[in-house]
This record gives sequence, C-alpha cells and structure tokens, in this order.
Amino acid sequence: MHLTPKLPHSAASFTMSSLCQICIVLFFSVLVSVVSSQAATEPTTPIPISASSFSFARGAMSSDIVVDMWIDLGCSDCMNDWPTLEEVYASYQNKVKFVYRLLPLPYHQFAFLLAKSAACVAVHSADADDVFDFFNTVYDPPNQALIYNSVTADMSYNSVMEDIVSKFVTNSSSITAEDYVKFMAEDYDLESNTRYGFKNAAIRGIYATPTFTVNGVTVQSGLDSFEDWQEMLDSLTNEL
Repeated sequence: MHLTPKLPHSAASFTMSSLCQICIVLFFSVLVSVVSSQAATEPTTPIPISASSFSFARGAMSSDIVVDMWIDLGCSDCMNDWPTLEEVYASYQNKVKFVYRLLPLPYHQFAFLLAKSAACVAVHSADADDVFDFFNTVYDPPNQALIYNSVTADMSYNSVMEDIVSKFVTNSSSITAEDYVKFMAEDYDLESNTRYGFKNAAIRGIYATPTFTVNGVTVQSGLDSFEDWQEMLDSLTNEL
C-alpha cells in the first residue's frame, strides 16, 4: 500500500490561498493588457489647458495688459455692449492686448453654430482678422434679430446655416457660400476647437456673457460705459 503524505493543515491552506492570489493577479493582468490595447487604438482628445488657445486676439500683442472678453455671438447683451467694446479697442489697441473668447451658451439656440462659423472665418478666410468683421456683422441688430430663439424655433440647423449665417460669412470674409458649407461639414477642427473654447470657459468658471478679465482677474461689474473702461485702462496704461 502506498500512502500519500499529507501536508500540515496550515501548509495546505497556504498553498490554496497562494493559488487563488496568483489566479486573481493573472486575471487582472490580462484584463489590463486588453484594456490598454484597446485604448491604444482609439483616438484621444487633448485636454484644453492652454490659456491662449481657441481665441481671437488683436491689439498690442506684446502688452503686459491683457483684456479677455468672454462673449456669445447669440447673446443680445453682448450685442448691446459691442459698440462700446469696439470703441475701447479703437482707443487702446496700441497699448492693450484684447483677447476674444467665444462662450456659446446652450440656451441661445444657434450660438454654437455662430461660434463655429467664426472659427471657420478665422481659419479659411484670406485674412484671419476678418473674424472681427464677422463679429461686427453678427452683432448688427437687424442681423442679430434673425437668429433669436423665437425666430429660429422651427428652423433646422442646416437651414439657419445656409439661409442666414452663410450670408454673415460671405459679407464679412473672402469665403464663398459653397465653401463655407463645405468647410463646416468637413473641417472637424472647427468643431473641436469650438468645443474647446466652451470647455476653457468652464475650466475658468466663466458662465455668463459678456464677462471680462484683466490680467486674469475677473471684473465683476462697473464696465458699463466707455468712460468706465477708460478710467480702468488709463490707470493701468499710465503705469507702463
């Protein structure tokens, strides 16, 4: 008779426990390998962390004074402030850097379309500064009235783009109506950069338009007139 030697109870328990642990480790190793392999084949989206990306700048580009203007092209409050903001730019363009950041608010039905169209003008027009002519066109009160929620409530995205916004684009840039529709459909960077602009606002806690920051500091109120801007900017530029 052959007798099979028996392991001590503690040794048997240790062996079974060790085998279980090894199996668990192997299982998770394989799982991580499969997930990593899938992730490597999927496209990734960069995180919008740049303070300068996805915006439109003009003025004294090397100035130590930087005014960021968070605006929505579908916002009537921004439209009302726009003439003052243009006057401010005209008066301080040689002393101050002005950065315009688009924040298409979700309750303005076609604000994202307008923001994406601005990116289209900046990228595809013969002169990138045509984007500011596009701003002027969109903020012209009769044009702004064409894109109010109440007016466009029963219109499709493509109808608003082709029947209304395309005219804004062709009137302010070198882009033809046909090319505009093509760029909007085929240039995905326009879509992604417009989204990043929105995300940049979210990262910084900006939730309303217009909002202004001066050298990174949010100005909560008190910039209602050109004189208000003049008082603030003169106090800063006189120190240069």
